[in-house]
Amino acid sequence: MTNRQTSTKRNRALLVGVLVLGGIGYGLLPLESSALGAGANPAAASPAPIPVETLRLEPQDGFDLMRTYTGELRARRSAELGFEMGGRVTHLAVREGQAVQAGDVLVRLDAEHLETRRAELVASLERARAVLAELEAGPRKEVIDAARATVTALESDRALAERREARRRDLLAREAIAVEMLDVAEAETRTLGARLAGARSRLAELEAGTRREQVDAQRAAVREIEAQIASVDVQLDDSVLVAPFAGQIAARYIEDGAVARVGQAALRLVERERIEAWIGVPEQAPAELAPGAVLALVVGPHTLDATLARTLPELDRATRTATLVLELDPADAPRALPGQLARLSLRSHVAADGFWVPVNSLTEATRGLWSLYVITADDTVARAQVEVLHSDGSRAFVRGTLRTGDRILASGAQRVAPGQHVAPTPRRVD
Repeated sequence: MTNRQTSTKRNRALLVGVLVLGGIGYGLLPLESSALGAGANPAAASPAPIPVETLRLEPQDGFDLMRTYTGELRARRSAELGFEMGGRVTHLAVREGQAVQAGDVLVRLDAEHLETRRAELVASLERARAVLAELEAGPRKEVIDAARATVTALESDRALAERREARRRDLLAREAIAVEMLDVAEAETRTLGARLAGARSRLAELEAGTRREQVDAQRAAVREIEAQIASVDVQLDDSVLVAPFAGQIAARYIEDGAVARVGQAALRLVERERIEAWIGVPEQAPAELAPGAVLALVVGPHTLDATLARTLPELDRATRTATLVLELDPADAPRALPGQLARLSLRSHVAADGFWVPVNSLTEATRGLWSLYVITADDTVARAQVEVLHSDGSRAFVRGTLRTGDRILASGAQRVAPGQHVAPTPRRVD
């Protein structure tokens, strides 16, 4: 009972204290209200304008755009080397990856039958040239003298035969001989006349010299044999495969002892000192580049200088792009391989009316647009919607409901709201 009574008294005392304090607070309220109404300034109680950075917009006629195009490195010259004739491979001098110089012998075919044929033709040519020399020199004096002597002898024999024929004709008239004896004499006279005519023709031919037709015919025979020898020489050359230019053997398709077929590729040769990059770009890009321009190519981990050599005269039918051909410096050839990808970055100007603004001044709006804050003449914040045409990371090129000279909030868009008064600090865009 004693404990319960003690607790009750304590609770009553606490309740009385709360009531007393409440009365005191209630009495003080009118005093505070009257004091505020008598001496306080409402403007002093409003929040002060926050300081913000602003910049004035300057008009631009466009922006530069850097685009990267990808192409392929190619050897300036590469060739699949083969034979124009068939034959057995007797000597294979190179392997894959081996460097060769122009004119080096790479492969030989069996050419023994061609060498034998050439030897036969050379002998025939020597005989034909000897005959030609004899014809061009003409007959010797001794031959002409012998022919003249033959003509003289036949003339004498014919004169004798004519006298014998005349005597027999007289004898036959006196019926001293038979008719047959006259016939024999007449036949002998005709025979000697024919032989004399032939001898005289031969003498005239010798005295006139060799006919032009005979010399021309023999010269043609000589040229024919020479042409046959030249043809065999061509075949002998075709039996030896030589490097048409300096480079490296990229592939080998035959082995020693194999039979090479006509037109079959034996080796692939790639030039290593002269490498080109073939890169497709938009069709208007070549007009902005002049032959001889030095451009930077990214090849693997390397950035290499390349010279614009030429532009192909027609567009690629698949990609509708123009192809630039750039030549790498021969000193950079060891750092590049045909078949590698090469990247070329080109800067182009895009014509458009707009303004450069900091990226931090933009906030996302609706329907793909963006907004930024414009500071009005009375330093109040207003929202303006813009379209972003390009961004380079720190800046954005925009167009919209903006005018030259407008002040915009450079940063801190999250700190303000439309209609809010601010304390602007000017800053200009570079």
